[in-house]
Amino acid sequence: MDVKLYNTFDGATINLVNGLVEMDTGLGTAFYLSLFGGNNDGTEYWGNRIESDPNKRLKSETQKALAALPVTTGNLIKIQRAVESDLSWFDGVIYVSVGIPARGQANVVINTQTESFEYLLPWEPEL
Repeated sequence: MDVKLYNTFDGATINLVNGLVEMDTGLGTAFYLSLFGGNNDGTEYWGNRIESDPNKRLKSETQKALAALPVTTGNLIKIQRAVESDLSWFDGVIYVSVGIPARGQANVVINTQTESFEYLLPWEPEL
């Protein structure tokens, strides 16, 4: 069980229920951390320190792609591939779709056989 993270346009937040942090019994937090668990400043995500297998460490290709690629329909497949790469640890079947709902935004939808997640993310390349 993980602390439940709620996606916001400027990051993520948690929710308190009766004074306690709400917990996540599904994959939402694990997926979110896989997409955004890295650090843009080049330092390594703290959670990777407990993973001895370099192939299983979070790399946050999605976070990097959203910060590097221009917002164009031609780059949607690159964002989709980054999401799929970040979730490659997941043993089940996933379906990923990416769209541009508004200027400077990416809408990422991830479906598994049991859960569905939708993230509205800032897509603003660093110049």
